[in-house]
Amino acid sequence: MSTQHGAHGPGPDEAAAAASSEPAVVDAEVVEVAEDEVLDAEVVEEEVVADEAADAGQPEDDPLADALRERAEYLELAQRTRADFENYKRRAAMQAKEAEQRGRAA
Repeated sequence: MSTQHGAHGPGPDEAAAAASSEPAVVDAEVVEVAEDEVLDAEVVEEEVVADEAADAGQPEDDPLADALRERAEYLELAQRTRADFENYKRRAAMQAKEAEQRGRAA
């Protein structure tokens, strides 16, 4: 009887076995891809750990250097603010003068 089913196609048991083996192969492929991704992630983590270890070997920043850098940043900010305010005063004076001239002309 199984030869008749084999001649016409797979029997129910054979079809079930074939169907169950296909997803197993697909699952194995998915697992292999996932393992590759994990391996890549582990390599990245190792690089990050190596970078952190290299940073740990370096001494902390000098407080004097930090203070000088911060001072330079504040000085630049103050200079820009002063220049912006001077430009504003000039622009306001020029607009007031133009408004006065328009008022006299009218």
